[in-house]
Amino acid sequence: MANPEEALIHTAYYSNTIDRNLHAAGQYSRYAQDSDRVAIPTVNGRALYPTSDGASMSRQWGQSNFDTVRDAWVGINHVFGGVWYRDSYVVGGTPTRGAYVPFDHRAIAPPDYSYDDQCKIKHIHRRTHTHDNSTHTHKSTHWHYYDRTKWAEYELINSSAEVTSVQLDRPGFSGESDWAKFGDTTWIAIEDPSSMPLEYPRGEYILTATLRVTSEVESRWGITSSRCNEWSKSSTSTYTHTTQYSVPVTITDFDSPNLNISVVHIDGEGDDRLLVTWTGDQDLPHDPWRQIQVDVNGKVVNIDSPWRFYGVSRNDGVEVRTASGSNTYDVTHTQGDRWPAIYHYQTSVANVTMEFPRQQDSVETQRWGYLRTVDTQVAARPGGAPLPAGVSDTDNDAPTELYTQYVVTLNSNDLETGETATATADNPFGSSLDDQLNVSTKPYSPTVLRLMEIDRSPTGEGHEGTLILTDTNSNFLDNKTITVTQADGTNWTVTTDSEGRASVTWDGMTLRARYDGDVWDTGPDNPYYKGDSILYLLPPGDVAFVAAGTVGEYISGAINNTLIFVEWLALGIFAFWYVRMRRRTTKRGGGKKA
Repeated sequence: MANPEEALIHTAYYSNTIDRNLHAAGQYSRYAQDSDRVAIPTVNGRALYPTSDGASMSRQWGQSNFDTVRDAWVGINHVFGGVWYRDSYVVGGTPTRGAYVPFDHRAIAPPDYSYDDQCKIKHIHRRTHTHDNSTHTHKSTHWHYYDRTKWAEYELINSSAEVTSVQLDRPGFSGESDWAKFGDTTWIAIEDPSSMPLEYPRGEYILTATLRVTSEVESRWGITSSRCNEWSKSSTSTYTHTTQYSVPVTITDFDSPNLNISVVHIDGEGDDRLLVTWTGDQDLPHDPWRQIQVDVNGKVVNIDSPWRFYGVSRNDGVEVRTASGSNTYDVTHTQGDRWPAIYHYQTSVANVTMEFPRQQDSVETQRWGYLRTVDTQVAARPGGAPLPAGVSDTDNDAPTELYTQYVVTLNSNDLETGETATATADNPFGSSLDDQLNVSTKPYSPTVLRLMEIDRSPTGEGHEGTLILTDTNSNFLDNKTITVTQADGTNWTVTTDSEGRASVTWDGMTLRARYDGDVWDTGPDNPYYKGDSILYLLPPGDVAFVAAGTVGEYISGAINNTLIFVEWLALGIFAFWYVRMRRRTTKRGGGKKA
């Protein structure tokens, strides 16, 4: 809280993600059978799900056909058990999977129609006369025109919408693809009537929801006139419109059968090292792990994969359309809201992280120090989707790599040895990976680092020596990297040969050498060597006196390096020794001369 003293906290209402998804789908389908209005989810002013018109009917008196269904749409809010990644839902094949499928439509009848014209009626005149005792009849004709009205009236008797199918399919797939309806807006991948989850092999599929909308319209049409022939007819017909919405779905194995994880615990006094190695492609559609938790006699560390899942709003508004117009409303995120935000889980790549879990109140003492990443082996650099606007997570500031190995040093304030480690793991789809997890423990093997065969330079530059690395049984350790630092802070590395030796040349009064120990485990039967270090100070003498004579230069060179304390300590010891020796020499010399 930014202002905890001023904040007024009320009782919070909350719901789980299933309830939230059901609520969102239910609200947008709540009036799906109401022909007078339609609610269309929108994002940035555009329809989230495409709308369409249909159910075409013919009209009387030469009018064009008319679509009785308007703004019909069907959507897939979220595929539960999955996450949106690289333009596709990624889900595990089992256990049961499903989707939330809202829909809505509006139905209207054609407007009444009429137009006036005239009917033409023939009028015959007859004239009879007698001539030469014969009767003759003469006829003449002409036309009379009378006004009339041609009319048509339409009435929407009924309309209804129904999601007829939800199918997960792909070309060449021969299994069950039809999902079963479960509730008003939920469809589940189960076999009816056995209720067994449908099984899908790994692959790329398309999930399609189909909506069928029917409208029943009564048509009446005829002619009215005071002089023309009048008549009327009527009929009632049902018209159908079908629309679909599809999303890509990537199916992977729920239990990650191709994944194996090895945790090697190197037991030491205070410092324990964990070497975590895994096999299997760590891209999300393959066999990734989500978290590995290691417990070393109460010291617990969580290693989290780079996959992070975020509940992301998919729409920011809703447009309600009626025959008289439309209104737009903002979506909300509150409990029981009328127009809730539709969301799904979206993934992005963060960082592989390690952390200590929160200490439980029931634990009186839980001792640990800190974590330090030792080394990694990069396997891949995935192109994780960027987070949507408004979603902020500092873990995503620097995209991570995917690894096949990870090493951490677990520092604590206990000096116990003989500890053992236990571990658990799971994957992003909620499956335990304990069957694919192998945990072992072995102790550190100490090492001894020495500096031998020293050849001091009279100029203070170019001293020579040989570093020798052995185990405690004086066995030489070859091909080991040693870091060397001289007095001015310059450092470099050398590698031991088959006799554990590495030649070094340095300048100045001090030399620091450090072997960090093994990074990767070379096998269960091989020892794991711990590091060792030495600090070598040139003994006082002519070389040291010459080097220390240019005090200004010495201070200038030492002031900026991290060994300044050691350097000044060495200089102090030399000065103390020099003064003592100078006094003794003076006294002895005076006595002899006397």
